[in-house]
Amino acid sequence: MLNNAALVSVREGLIEEGDCSRTLMGTSNQLEAVMSTFEKRDPQFTDPE
Repeated sequence: MLNNAALVSVREGLIEEGDCSRTLMGTSNQLEAVMSTFEKRDPQFTDPE
């Protein structure tokens, strides 16, 4: 995504950013990042397969 930033329009860049965000939202590691921040502890991430 970053490599294409200067090569696409703002609209296309925002669409690509949204696609990437939707891919990550709700994954176990994303939820762990949020919960560990709320609980003020180090995150325990898992390696997705």
